[in-house]
Amino acid sequence: MYPEDIEVEQFEMRKANYPDTLKSGGLGPCIAIGVYDPKTRSGYMMHEPFFQDADLDGKIQEIKEDYGDLTRLRVFVAGNSLDSGDDMDQREFVRSNRSYVEQTLKRYFKASQIRIRWMPDDHAAELFLDTLKGKFELEVQSLDEILEQIRII
Repeated sequence: MYPEDIEVEQFEMRKANYPDTLKSGGLGPCIAIGVYDPKTRSGYMMHEPFFQDADLDGKIQEIKEDYGDLTRLRVFVAGNSLDSGDDMDQREFVRSNRSYVEQTLKRYFKASQIRIRWMPDDHAAELFLDTLKGKFELEVQSLDEILEQIRII
């Protein structure tokens, strides 16, 4: 059995079982939330631009129906970078979205289960959940680095 890379696109939630890897890229303004269960060596990942418009509570309930016990899960959140040219209204909206995600997760998980990595301005990221290693990995690049790589190609 060869490990499979499962891509999580925008507006999706997907599950992976050992030994597969979930990955979601394009995390500039978008947010990815990964959930890992060390007992079953499986996890979920979701990718949304605005979790306030998505049913985050419903997605967590779906995960709870699958696993039953949320206390053994680890949660990793990444993304939500601002463009340095964003106006104050956009910045306030991003802060509001971050707050919504944080508060919703805190209703279901203990603070010790949650790790959040909001991206700095003008950065993008890819989040990986490697069920073979049992860990989350985050690759972060500045937009300048990404543009430089494109120029080289």
